[in-house]
Amino acid sequence: MKEMNISLLEAFIETIESSRVNRERWLKKVGQIGLEQTLGEYNKYIQINPAKVSNDRKQRSQ
Repeated sequence: MKEMNISLLEAFIETIESSRVNRERWLKKVGQIGLEQTLGEYNKYIQINPAKVSNDRKQRSQ
């Protein structure tokens, strides 16, 4: 897997682990459209809403 894809997957996992609401929202999408397409949507989401990325994720990227 490419480095960027690994980072995106790690951020996605952190997001779904961060709260029940996030977990239900994103895992429902995975069930509906598949992991790859959901990760594409998640990538767009974090580009638009960078404040929604977990603090742990922000610290690792610095």
